[in-house]
Amino acid sequence: MNEKWFGYSIAELEKKLKTNAASGLSPRAARSRRGKGAGQLFYSPRKPWWKIVFDIFSDFALIILILGAGFSLFFEVEEHLKGLTVLVIALLSLAFCGLVYYRSQRTLESLNMFFSPTVKVIRGGRLYAVDYRSVVVGDVILLEKGDVICADARLVSSEFLRVRMRVSPNEYIMLEKNAGTNIDRREIHAKNMSNMVHGGSVVLTGCARAIVCATGKYTYLGAMTGGISLPVSFSQPKLLERIRKTVSQLNMITLIAVLPFTMISLLLGNMLSERQSILSVAFLTALALAATTMPQLWGILMRIYYSYKLRKLATGHSPAVVRSVEAFDKLADADYVFMLDGSAVTDGILHLRSVICAEGEIRNFSTLNKTSRMFSEYAALYYSAATNTLTTGVGRSSDYISGIKEFINKTGADIDELKIRCEVGKYFAGNMVDTPEKIYFQDRGNTYCLSVWKDMGALQNCKCVVLSGQIHPLREEGRKSFERIYLDAKEKGDMPLIFALSSDTDEYENNGLLGIIILKEGIDPSLNKNIALLDRLGCKVISFTRRGQTPKLPPEITGRGCAVKASFERNKLPITYNFGSIGAYSDFSDEDIITLIEHAHSQNKKVAVIGFRESALKIARYADAFITCSDINVKTVGYFNEELQTPETAGQEGSSFCTQIVKERADCIIPRPKKTIGGLRSIISLLSSIRSMHRNISDFIRYCIATQISRLVIVGIPMLFGDAILDARHIMLCAFVLDLFAFFAFMIRDISYTDRRYKNYCKVGSIKGYFTGDTAMTVSSLVAAIIAVLLPRMADILVGDYDYKLEVLFTSLLLLQIFTLITTYYGNNIKDIRNIYKNKILLIEIIFCTLLWTLCFTVSGVGVLFGIEGFMSALYLILAIMPSVSFIVLFLIFNRKKQMKSF
Repeated sequence: MNEKWFGYSIAELEKKLKTNAASGLSPRAARSRRGKGAGQLFYSPRKPWWKIVFDIFSDFALIILILGAGFSLFFEVEEHLKGLTVLVIALLSLAFCGLVYYRSQRTLESLNMFFSPTVKVIRGGRLYAVDYRSVVVGDVILLEKGDVICADARLVSSEFLRVRMRVSPNEYIMLEKNAGTNIDRREIHAKNMSNMVHGGSVVLTGCARAIVCATGKYTYLGAMTGGISLPVSFSQPKLLERIRKTVSQLNMITLIAVLPFTMISLLLGNMLSERQSILSVAFLTALALAATTMPQLWGILMRIYYSYKLRKLATGHSPAVVRSVEAFDKLADADYVFMLDGSAVTDGILHLRSVICAEGEIRNFSTLNKTSRMFSEYAALYYSAATNTLTTGVGRSSDYISGIKEFINKTGADIDELKIRCEVGKYFAGNMVDTPEKIYFQDRGNTYCLSVWKDMGALQNCKCVVLSGQIHPLREEGRKSFERIYLDAKEKGDMPLIFALSSDTDEYENNGLLGIIILKEGIDPSLNKNIALLDRLGCKVISFTRRGQTPKLPPEITGRGCAVKASFERNKLPITYNFGSIGAYSDFSDEDIITLIEHAHSQNKKVAVIGFRESALKIARYADAFITCSDINVKTVGYFNEELQTPETAGQEGSSFCTQIVKERADCIIPRPKKTIGGLRSIISLLSSIRSMHRNISDFIRYCIATQISRLVIVGIPMLFGDAILDARHIMLCAFVLDLFAFFAFMIRDISYTDRRYKNYCKVGSIKGYFTGDTAMTVSSLVAAIIAVLLPRMADILVGDYDYKLEVLFTSLLLLQIFTLITTYYGNNIKDIRNIYKNKILLIEIIFCTLLWTLCFTVSGVGVLFGIEGFMSALYLILAIMPSVSFIVLFLIFNRKKQMKSF
């Protein structure tokens, strides 16, 4: 770190850093300086690998099972083979789960990078938006209000710059900054270096251009603290916590029952069976039954599912980035979305609405008269000058460049010919409130000043008007006509820009009015449809419009049913009156909106706030979730360069993204709407994803409970009577391998629910609720498992002794696993089974089970692993199929009765 940069002149700085204050580094030079060991100022903490391993292996039943399988390796050959099979199945399954869980954890952590700072960098005379990690020493950066500075930099130029400097991890101070200040070289306190900005600071007001002098650990704050930790949440989703707690209780009960269960099995086995039961086999089987509840593994699998959905959301058709699973929970519970500005329904781009000159509105752009053509040429000259200001000073180009460009394209003005004919001398960026933008240029030997105003007061300065290419006096009635046009445009929420021409000596005096260009923000064409869809999802949109606010909310929202605060006051009603049925509020202050949020909380309702200005942060502190609008670049998790055609001030009208400080505190980021993508459509995609995810989790647990019942009955009943036909190997195969297949089959199932009823799936988490709420699945699996145990015994009585007990029960258990999955997956929509080819995981499981079953019965080397000794006769094959048939028949009968009751 070299804190003497503040004492160098800009010329000396350019020479030492081999850069250019106007055009910056070349992209090639910037790439060559990347990764020089400076580290990063901002970093996201990562969960250590050993904690991830602990998450996987912290299930007590699972540990005992693995230890038990390991001990069995030291016994006789038969037990040695059983223990080895169990151990291999358990360790392979856990290794696979561990690998996927590790990757999903890293993915979840990388989502936080979407909320980290981005920087506007000038490279090769072009402006780029870059990831803060790709900023290098010598880069020229542009700063504006709301930016979080990621490096130490020397100011080249600045305007009204004020920052909140971070002097320690938790302490800030307010400082004024000025590029032209001379600092004594003996200065040692960073807070006194007013021509420097330091990493970790936040820009409060103004804008600046600066040259980066230090990055990462070489910055003032990096050297002092080692870096700034970005907030990352490692908390579990609420749904998984509820499920895990309940399943853990079930797991503990099963574990407590292991010892007496084993002793009873051994006692009865030795009394009733000719073949004596072996302690290790019985104990291992009982442990396998207990371990199939596996709350830890279930929780890990479903957390993987959460990370999969979060990642998929960020890259989907209508992307949305959620900071963490904790934020996912907040959004899942939202009953209201308070829209504080038009960011979710307007695209943040100013489009051309109309053009007015002295000869009226320009409608036919293909046949322009002399006045219209002159207007378009000077607008093109302004566009050319305003978009080439990056190398001339700190001033940025306007927020409305895109609308001007549409006008130029419609008129077909030749910008290249204008550059040759007209020589631009100076360009001054105004603040567009009381100071205009000014371009001084020469045209055919004459010097002019083109002024672009946003304020209507400019019309008072216009003494003349351009008509047919000539200057004519502007009469009072003409001025009033233009004022009416201006006010009418403002009333509609549009932005009128006044173009005036004068000689360079006159400046504002005797301005010649060229005309008015009226711009508007683009509106989401699917606005009404999206609001209706959100309402069906159980999330009502309530919008707020405040006086003077831009962008204006469209009439589609505010035109009907908009409650004005004055009407509440006039009728002496509280502002909470009729809350929930009103879709739009006008002229409500921040305190009023906070009152409505507190009123919603009093009704046990959750509120998500959406806004992209810093004023939204105050309100968001009282809400349950905060959504903001920003560009979503899927390359944010790595280095990226995205060229910006024109710079814009974030968080202002004509901006497509929020400021850094707003993004840093958001729970969710969505892009502004564009061609039916983004905006409310992204929120719909987010909520639909939550609904489908919770439904899939619910169905997976239903499947697990049903198969657990089947395993307990098919394995447990014979074992209690001293005949452990199926043992830990078969349980592990079904519980670890086939359930793993089932989980991934549900994970890739895509369901888009558009009904508020499915919001209740967010609240599901009680195992008791699954048992009592889905009697069809519970009873069907129980009866089918009993049939699987009794049918062979009944056949034994009728036909005689048989040697296929294990083979029949093994086949029955495999088939029940498959048909339980298919039944749960498709439910009552049996016709959808014809689309089974769309779920490749489900097909792979069916093929895997078929192949495994075939190999077990045809290849002795495979069959011996599961105790299979020979092929069954046709009779016993039919008996093995009957439990699955009875399961499906019972399930359909129960569901049919349930449907009839609902009618």
